[in-house]
Amino acid sequence: MFNFNRDIRSNVEVEFTIYSTARVVWIVAIVTSVVCGLQVFGKIALNDATAIHRNNNFQTFLAAVMVLFRVSKPIHLHVLTIKRCRFLQQFPVARG
Repeated sequence: MFNFNRDIRSNVEVEFTIYSTARVVWIVAIVTSVVCGLQVFGKIALNDATAIHRNNNFQTFLAAVMVLFRVSKPIHLHVLTIKRCRFLQQFPVARG
């Protein structure tokens, strides 16, 4: 016999498990990237005249997390679409 409530509950539990696992994998990937960044870029000297300054470095764990967070945010995607539109404007489409 088909038990509708049991099947819905089962699907919700499966979705919750998948999302929880994805979150854990994402956190592990971020922490791994931070630790690798600390090891590779942690000893670079800070200079306010360059892009590596006190707000943009890998010298501490928190600073490295903030750098990776800023890099992962898609705030400049509109620039790509503007460039693509300008590129496509060079090739007029025949409409008829």
